[in-house]
Amino acid sequence: MRVIFAALGLGFILVVSACGGTTTATRAAAGGDAASLVPPDAIAFVRADADLDSAQWRSLEDLVGPIDLPADYAQTIKPAVGDQLNLAVLGIEQGKPEAVAIVKTNDEAKLRALASKFDQGDEHYTVERVGEWSVVADSPEAFAAVRSAQSGRSLADVPAFQSATGRLDPNALAAAYVDGARLGAATGKAASVTQLLGSPRWLTAQATAQGKALQVDARAGTPKQARAAYRPSLLRDVPSGALLAVSFKDGNVALKRAAGQP
Repeated sequence: MRVIFAALGLGFILVVSACGGTTTATRAAAGGDAASLVPPDAIAFVRADADLDSAQWRSLEDLVGPIDLPADYAQTIKPAVGDQLNLAVLGIEQGKPEAVAIVKTNDEAKLRALASKFDQGDEHYTVERVGEWSVVADSPEAFAAVRSAQSGRSLADVPAFQSATGRLDPNALAAAYVDGARLGAATGKAASVTQLLGSPRWLTAQATAQGKALQVDARAGTPKQARAAYRPSLLRDVPSGALLAVSFKDGNVALKRAAGQP
């Protein structure tokens, strides 16, 4: 489970480093049919490849070596989660995200047992079937929102979502979409993130294992016409044997934004 949720966490972390760009629409790239169960006003949607036998995970293993799995992974976690784990953040209340997980489980009893391990305080996670999917949530309102999306308008029908996720690889290890306006309307750190990035309309990110590298691609939809592509001019002065070189455009603008944030 740590591996799967690490992929989800990576998806959220990647969107923070987004840079400019827009794309063409396709539904499958951002999570396929799972997005059709997500309410259209969701703040974020993340999907992760949970099939550790997939080509992507094998490529990652070639890079980092054998993956340390919990002892009961094959018997309990894998059949519970299935091959793809989808997570939607429906809102943020009192600093806590209201999230639902959407999977095609191979063993619903094991999924219920796994979901119950995340109970804490007044949060009690249960499982309900919605079409071909199993949904994990901790409130009747969250299940109702998913059922409403499944029978009516969903995130998959939102033009901004379609445009933003058009170039995401459907086979990526993890991919994420964030509604910039909805995140910016939240309070606290969530709003600070969007202000720091210039209040983008949306953010997307993905991680893919290709060849002998882990490739990260992050993009943001700017609220106005995008500037010309950035071509760094100082990299020619970096020694050829450098381990790492990072180049920023308009760094002074980002620093000014950062100075005004908590």
